[in-house]
Amino acid sequence: MRSSKRVDFKTLRQRVPIERVLDMLGVQLKRVGAQLRGPCPICSHSSDRCFVVTPALDRYWCFGSCQQGGDIIELVAQVRQLSHKDAARQLAAHFREG
Repeated sequence: MRSSKRVDFKTLRQRVPIERVLDMLGVQLKRVGAQLRGPCPICSHSSDRCFVVTPALDRYWCFGSCQQGGDIIELVAQVRQLSHKDAARQLAAHFREG
């Protein structure tokens, strides 16, 4: 069942840290300094250095086949092959507080 409630992308990005989204997606990365690194959950590139997450910026980048990155909404959209709107709805539902 789909909710017709609108999701505020900006508020969602501010409220949900990318590390919690990685947990939600089951993505396990290793901490290397201020970054998290590992194989890419999108393109399945096996190098343990190709997928880089910078928690301080709440952004990711794939140096493998994807050659792209983004924020938490983009990450969920890419990993789960969803539209940005559906990815935001999943994030909002998963991290609903109260």
